[in-house]
Amino acid sequence: LAGLNFGCFLVEVPDGQKVLLDTSLGCLDPPIFPSMRKERKLGDLRHLLREAAGLLPEDVNLVVHSHLHRDHTGWNVVPRETGETEEGNVPRPLFPAAKHIIQQAEWAYWSSSPSLRSRCAFETNLAPL
Repeated sequence: LAGLNFGCFLVEVPDGQKVLLDTSLGCLDPPIFPSMRKERKLGDLRHLLREAAGLLPEDVNLVVHSHLHRDHTGWNVVPRETGETEEGNVPRPLFPAAKHIIQQAEWAYWSSSPSLRSRCAFETNLAPL
């Protein structure tokens, strides 16, 4: 078990799969409250994975979301690299080999209205998955 960031943990299960529990605050979506950055310096999850566990984002097999608040889904995506093509300015998934898991009721709730989709940064943090 490696505590990687505010609200994010990596677990390697006996069969060797690397499971990320939530993805914390990311690089596209600023913290909800400015004090969140003061309480604990937030690092780049890509660097934290490498430093704490010797892993790249491509090594993560499964991302399990406890819930879909922005401070738990922020590192789902990162900006596209220069030269990557995609219609519009849609971010790309950070964990390309990972399956993302969320409770069906949680997904249904946060995707049920424009105001809820906006509150959880659905179009930025979840739709690209």
